[in-house]
Amino acid sequence: MIYVEDVNDLFQRQGLHHHLFAYDVQGFSSGIPSNIPQILTVVEECISDVSSWCATKCLQLNATKMEILWFGSVANLHKISPESKVISIGQNVIEPVTVVLFVTLVC
Repeated sequence: MIYVEDVNDLFQRQGLHHHLFAYDVQGFSSGIPSNIPQILTVVEECISDVSSWCATKCLQLNATKMEILWFGSVANLHKISPESKVISIGQNVIEPVTVVLFVTLVC
């Protein structure tokens, strides 16, 4: 439970919405195309904070498993340059994907 509370705080400090799962975290934000640079900065800072937090808990954030998915109208998505759609995490560059695997189990 302590882990969940800590991670919640990291996302809340950055003002990002998020979902926590057993082994995954999904963070998300919204805005208009002209705000993309600021949104990406916040997302990158949050990921950096999570990575640092992981290191203090002897955990490792696996950047190779990260994905970014953009939602929006075709017109708005075309307003975002391809180089503005990536996230840099240390030496890793996270390229956008068009599909992600997301399974929800409801009991």
